[in-house]
Amino acid sequence: MEVGRIDFVPTAGPVAAAAAAGTSAATDGFGKLFTDLVSRLSTLQTEADRLAQGLAAGEPVDIHEVMLALEKANLGVQLALQLRNKVIEAYQEVMRLQV
Repeated sequence: MEVGRIDFVPTAGPVAAAAAAGTSAATDGFGKLFTDLVSRLSTLQTEADRLAQGLAAGEPVDIHEVMLALEKANLGVQLALQLRNKVIEAYQEVMRLQV
């Protein structure tokens, strides 16, 4: 049995390529990576809201689809929160370094 990969979290390919190109390119790649993640998260939340409102309005929406969309949005928010925490932690660690 073959198990496929999860495509929600992008690989570090663009960031690594940008880092090899130079500092400003690395910053642009890193910023673009986070911008893409935030836009994906926004899309997940919008879809979950649309399905939940449709269910509440009595439209023919399967409840399992609503629950899956809500859970995907919830996991996306948790992932974004953990990424933010790790970035802040790394920043604080860099600021504690003595030159």
